Amino acid sequence: FKMADTLNVKVLEDRITRLEELVFGGQKPGDKANGLDLSAEVLKVNSALARLAQKDEVVARFWAAYGDVSSMMSTPAIEDAVLSTAAKEEIILAAEASLNQLAKQLQELDSLGDFLNTPAQQDLPALVAKVSPLQHIHLKNVEDVEGLSKRLSAMLTSYNEIVALLSRKFLLWDQAVSEIERKVSGAALAAE
Repeated sequence: FKMADTLNVKVLEDRITRLEELVFGGQKPGDKANGLDLSAEVLKVNSALARLAQKDEVVARFWAAYGDVSSMMSTPAIEDAVLSTAAKEEIILAAEASLNQLAKQLQELDSLGDFLNTPAQQDLPALVAKVSPLQHIHLKNVEDVEGLSKRLSAMLTSYNEIVALLSRKFLLWDQAVSEIERKVSGAALAAE
């Protein structure tokens, strides 16, 4: 190494140390004093993703394809060929503000975890199991109501037809009785 390279490495290490302090709140990565163990969090996320991949075929296929592609794309030789150490250093330095903001957002997100993981949400699978039989009963009741509605509609139609027929018969009878009364009144007047 040249002296200039040693100084650059020292500057880079100092900056990385400063970023670690900002991201991890002045503690070393893996230090559990702040309640956050990055490796444990990564393992939790990884196991959650593995469970998701077991439940969903699409996710499992995605992870298989991702594994194939990432193994080809993440080799150090490709990274070194694409970016020099100086370019990587510039990228890290350029993203310092974004990394600080991301660290703050991650801490805020961690503090909001209690609101996202309420006991009611964790009991959701048990509640779904309780509601599932009711869902089937509800669907059966909906079918029954549809059948009753059709039957009621048919009965109302029949009722309306009967009332209309009786109304016509009463009108005919009324006309016949009126005609007979007119004839009887006319005959009574003629007999007088």
